[in-house]
Amino acid sequence: MTFLITGGTSRIGQEIVKRLEGKILVHYHSNQELAESLSPFTIQADLTTDIGIRKFLNTIDRFDVVINNFGFVGDSEDISVWETTFRVNAVLPALLAERADKAVVNISSIRALPKIAGDHAYGMSKAALNKFTDTYSRDGVRINALAPGALPEHEIGRAH
Repeated sequence: MTFLITGGTSRIGQEIVKRLEGKILVHYHSNQELAESLSPFTIQADLTTDIGIRKFLNTIDRFDVVINNFGFVGDSEDISVWETTFRVNAVLPALLAERADKAVVNISSIRALPKIAGDHAYGMSKAALNKFTDTYSRDGVRINALAPGALPEHEIGRAH
């Protein structure tokens, strides 16, 4: 099996990588040393920009399983923060789902659930990801989302 995991050096990403068997391409934003300790197959990309996403998509191939774990936590009145939040948390996973031959796993958040206050841009972007997960259909490709609870603030960062 071949796997792509975005945000592979985040806390959740590391735990996922440790449990996989096969060829695992670990995407990382900035921690090359950690990425290389997880897998001999790594790729660095800034997935918070259009240019970074385009370069990433032009570099990678197809995988049996795509795990969309990279995320961006942004909540501000600045429209560019909202755009980045939606680009990373909803649009990028939809684009990467097309690279999966067998399965897609989207890491969502409990912030996407009704009645959870705070982080409006983040919560709305993860709700959009959940809607994509519910409606995406392609023969032979299974898609699921997981919604972990909150992590301590020092373990989240702005992009993971």
